[in-house]
Amino acid sequence: MLRSIIILTAFLLMVPVIAAAQDRDTTASEGQVIERVIFENPETMIDFMEHRYSLTSTSFADTLRNQSRLFTETEERPERASLSQNYPNPFNPATTIGFRLSENSNVKIEVFDQLGRSVDVLLQGTRSAGEHTVAYDASHLTSGIYIYRMEMQSLESSNRQMFTRKFTLLK
Repeated sequence: MLRSIIILTAFLLMVPVIAAAQDRDTTASEGQVIERVIFENPETMIDFMEHRYSLTSTSFADTLRNQSRLFTETEERPERASLSQNYPNPFNPATTIGFRLSENSNVKIEVFDQLGRSVDVLLQGTRSAGEHTVAYDASHLTSGIYIYRMEMQSLESSNRQMFTRKFTLLK
């Protein structure tokens, strides 16, 4: 499962700080350096939104000394799924196929010859929402026009889609 992760590098100037890092407490003394404190959220997959975290230090008298807000942002989730034209096209023997997913989905990308026979499965598995690419080496195929098809089934809804494009292999 993918996890949202924040890595924080902090230099503590004033008072001891207790931070929850990977489900355990990490204490640092005044003037100490904490490097790569990793905060994880294992319950969610990458969800393409802004996360807000705060880091607070308090003295032993329970008075708030310093509060910092930390922000992380990920790229926007595509509005809709799509399958891009491969590049380069025509190609010999390798090409790249790009696709976008608007939701976390099960994805299958398959190549067919002109008679509709499956000649390769390029990808089959779960992918997160966002932009992806697949490299394809067609050196075992003969020259010709081929069809590639992406089928996707959302993990978040009942959304199911299919996209088809063609490419030309020249040897």
